Amino acid sequence: MTITLATTVQSSLASTGEFNLNAQALSDFISASVAEFSLGTDSYVDLRRIDAELATFDDLLMYMRKISKEIADDQDAAKENGTLRTYKQLVLAMHAIHGATVVRNTILAGTLSTMVDGIVADANGHEPGDLSSGASIMWRAVFGRNTGRIKRVIAMMITLARN
Repeated sequence: MTITLATTVQSSLASTGEFNLNAQALSDFISASVAEFSLGTDSYVDLRRIDAELATFDDLLMYMRKISKEIADDQDAAKENGTLRTYKQLVLAMHAIHGATVVRNTILAGTLSTMVDGIVADANGHEPGDLSSGASIMWRAVFGRNTGRIKRVIAMMITLARN
């Protein structure tokens, strides 16, 4: 069986053991990424759309730059095929992780599931102040109600920071 990022995330979320996080690598990546990828609006993503070979923060940045260009080149096609939704969800996850870990210095420890839950709870309580009305509605919807999808995206990003 080929182990992909999606299967690694799934098994890591199910694990009850301590998740060995490289917090500095996560912080460095997230800090640089939120400056490059600003917040957008949407609430759906399918991790199966993300390149199966993605295994590092550099891979994720290259993937996001690639789909950002695809969106810029043909936004209608990106909406139709789900690329735009995936991109926006990735950006939301980056900003949520940044807010929790860099801005508010939340210490991530315990299981991956516990870390993800903490970031989602932090995001739910700390909506960025500079969002448009539509983006604000989207932020509250993503982090306040049905959080399953955003949790998987956050888990995917944290998994890239495994020691």
